Amino acid sequence: GTKIGYANKDLMALDVGLKFGSSSNWAPDDPSGIQHMKHFDGSTRLEGGEYIYIYDPDTKDWKWTEGGGKGTWNGDPLWFPPAGDYYFTATKNGDAEVYHYGIGFDFSMKPLDKMLTVAFTVNSTFGKQYKKVDDGLLNLGFEVTSEPMDGLKLKAGFDGKYVFDNKAFDWDTVFTAEYKWVGAGVYVASANTKVGSSKIDMAVFAQFATKGDKEDATNLVEGLDAGVYIGMYKLLGSSKFPFFTKVWGAYTVNINDSMWIKPY
Repeated sequence: GTKIGYANKDLMALDVGLKFGSSSNWAPDDPSGIQHMKHFDGSTRLEGGEYIYIYDPDTKDWKWTEGGGKGTWNGDPLWFPPAGDYYFTATKNGDAEVYHYGIGFDFSMKPLDKMLTVAFTVNSTFGKQYKKVDDGLLNLGFEVTSEPMDGLKLKAGFDGKYVFDNKAFDWDTVFTAEYKWVGAGVYVASANTKVGSSKIDMAVFAQFATKGDKEDATNLVEGLDAGVYIGMYKLLGSSKFPFFTKVWGAYTVNINDSMWIKPY
């Protein structure tokens, strides 16, 4: 694959790119060989996977015979056909039977610096059998980020997938808000996704976290990395839903400029 792009930091941090990709040749080779005449001088070895059209005195018939059919004393296949011209063919592995081709476009810019950042991408995969479910897909996504004040970060994102064959469109979207040590978010997914299962469903999370870097907006105590995360999933599925919580902590003790201890 390849990507052709253009970026300019002075033009509202504009970054665009066009992508092309392929998992195989456009006209994949079949796993078969082409027949042709080949001369054997009596000392040319016929390998396994190679065939000549030769008369078999045992069956009294002409047939395709594979090399490597006779063994030496140590078991290695070895066969030197008698000198002559033979119809010859050799089997070979074909290209992958499942092959896809892709094209995509990426776009991002900051029209209002930290106040507004926009990113968008669209990608499509297809093959010569584009009507198959696994061949024709269209994926798109966008993200909007805003930092209206120090320590506050708002983010909204959307992803979607359209399958050409069955005209199905699956999607999910998320919104998060973080202010210094506190963050929360809402996630919603359509049916036929890992969260949505058979219908639209949603999840929520909240967390409290601080990082040890004193220049980070979440810093409370220099050297302390700690937090608590709480998540609830599949809230629309039933009155019983998965609940997840995580607690972590680590503290860095500096010994000198190049050594430190960080217990977890």
